[in-house]
Formats: sequence, structure tokens, C-alpha cells
Amino acid sequence: MLPKLALALVLLSSLHAQSLPLESVILEGTGVSRDAVLGIAQLRVGAPIDKKAMDAACAKLTGTGLFQSISYRYAPGPKRGYVLTLTIEDQKQLTDAVIDFPFVDEAELWQWLASQYPPFNRKVPGNDAAQQFLSAALAEHAKAELEGQPVVTRMETDLARHKKLISFQPATLPRIYSMNFTGQHELTSGALGELL
Repeated sequence: MLPKLALALVLLSSLHAQSLPLESVILEGTGVSRDAVLGIAQLRVGAPIDKKAMDAACAKLTGTGLFQSISYRYAPGPKRGYVLTLTIEDQKQLTDAVIDFPFVDEAELWQWLASQYPPFNRKVPGNDAAQQFLSAALAEHAKAELEGQPVVTRMETDLARHKKLISFQPATLPRIYSMNFTGQHELTSGALGELL
């Protein structure tokens, strides 16, 4: 028992000076997928890690704006590396959102986004950092359909529900080259086109 305790104390005291392999990562408190968290934090099981790298991983997670708070603790693992525990609180203040990509199925995009970030199913954090992060993720996922153009967010008003919502759209929307009107009685097609 004493040799194991001594080893644990040596490992903990040498964290600043020595990198050891990351044996495992435990997530607590978040609904965001493990793969997404590890990808954002750029953590890889088996790679060397030290306190500076753990701080940097938490800074990357914080920088996304997706999380309310992030903290961590570490302990020696059974294979003489580190077991890292991330305690992450997801954002609580979410705003209704739409994904408005012309000719792309919005339901499929939400399904993909919710598979990676379950708390954000037709609702997203209202802060700029989170919106920029999610815009980049959507742009990467729908790169072929968007022909590589970036995604931007706009604050809009849903007139039917009298609510503000965040709209994710391509930076450049398609132009309207012509319009056809049917069923009008009071105005001609030309007059309606001029009004619009």
C-alpha cells in the first residue's frame, strides 16, 4: 500500500515538470458528446500531457462559448499516467434558432448538430463565441452543399411567435432572378414585382 501511495505523491508533485500519458478522460455534467469535447479540447488518450496542456484544453473548451463553466482534476492512473476528469456545465441560456441553407434539409442539419451537441436542438447559446463556433461546425459539415462558403448568424424576429431567433445562413444567399405570381386579382405580376 505504501509504495502505491508514494508513487501517487511523486506523480502528483511532478506534474508541472513531467509529461505522462493521458490514460483516460472522464466527463461530468455535460450533454455534449465525448468525441466533440475531446475534439474541441484536442485531447487524445495515450498522448503525453501535463498541467499546462490540461489548462490549454480547458481554455479551448471555454473559448467556444458552449459551456457555462469548466473545471478539472487529475489523478494517477493504473498505467503510470493520468486520469483526467472534466466537470463541464452546459450553457443554460439558449435562444431559438433556425438553419437556413438554401436547398439543404434543415432537419438533417439539426439531427447532425444534436448528435454532437445534444443540448442544442433548435436552440443555441446566445453568445457570439458559441454562434461562431457552431457556424464553423455547420460550414464544415455542409461544405459541399455550401460550396465552401462560410456560415454567418443573424438575429431575426419570428413574427408569428413574436420571438427573437438566431438564424444560421450562408454568407452569400442566392439571388432571385425572376418571380412568378399566381392568383392575384388586384395587381399585375409586374406591379407585384416592383413592390417586392
